[in-house]
Amino acid sequence: MLSQTSDFLKYRHQRASQYFIGEAKKIQQVDAFRFAFKNWPAHNWGIGQNGSAASIVYHVAAWRQLTLPVLHGAATMKGAGDFDPLLAPPTDDWRLILQWAEEEAALWAAALEPLSQFDLERTVDWGVDGSPEIASVVWSIIEHDIQHASQLEYLQQSILVAAAV
Repeated sequence: MLSQTSDFLKYRHQRASQYFIGEAKKIQQVDAFRFAFKNWPAHNWGIGQNGSAASIVYHVAAWRQLTLPVLHGAATMKGAGDFDPLLAPPTDDWRLILQWAEEEAALWAAALEPLSQFDLERTVDWGVDGSPEIASVVWSIIEHDIQHASQLEYLQQSILVAAAV
């Protein structure tokens, strides 16, 4: 069991989500697909990724969409194989990808808000990955936001360097 209180997890989630969305909003449409790599190596959890900022934002929104049901009481976590691209915007529309990411972050925050410490201690089945507590799922999303927000910051620096050359 994690020792964090529900209020602390909610606060950390809010901050990490704001950090990620804030970094995503700094990306200009003209730069959103820069650094895309057609032969990006496949990864079991890498939904939508290809090296571009747009793909990072798409990836984060996809994982929020897949994990949201557990905040509403689902007993089983969805995995990458459950992702339905028809429930997501086109991978080449930066405006819609950014909007989707904001919507998924808001849905996640709204679903997290009423959860008590008791709710966060509930476990969910995630197949071969065990039975994490909801609090662990929340921590994973927090860390996921921070990791990918920092990647967006790095890409922004790379864009500035490329423009200066």
